[in-house]
Amino acid sequence: MTQDAIVSFILERFADVKTASVYGDVFFFYNPASEGPNEIYFATLKVSDNDFDQASGLNRMGAFRLNMGVHRITFVRLFGSMQEVARANEENAYDHSAVNELLPHPLYAGAAWVCILNPSRATFDERVAPLLDEAYDRAVWQYRNRR
Repeated sequence: MTQDAIVSFILERFADVKTASVYGDVFFFYNPASEGPNEIYFATLKVSDNDFDQASGLNRMGAFRLNMGVHRITFVRLFGSMQEVARANEENAYDHSAVNELLPHPLYAGAAWVCILNPSRATFDERVAPLLDEAYDRAVWQYRNRR
């Protein structure tokens, strides 16, 4: 999948999504209000390293990382307890530069965010699209319950 294909998928599939772009990275927000601030973001598409996040080696030609905020129970089902993930991160057990592999987010795993670099079409369809559905539904729920 390309970055453009993922952006199109998200914008076509989900209602009331707004985007913001900073340094080529794209942030996807659920915001049913026609005006006003960006509300709850549920996914990001990161295309370059910065001072805070270099774990995925995104400065490689064509590398990008899709990040999604999922329910904690889903995160635990995928990777184990938050403590296990934190320990594994401390021990550098995850290769965050691996392509087409679903991983805990290198910085925001504690908030139940997952990521994948350059997913193939098959991986996107089978594993990533359902997680995007969940991330979006989670953002909608958060939006409605904070009002």
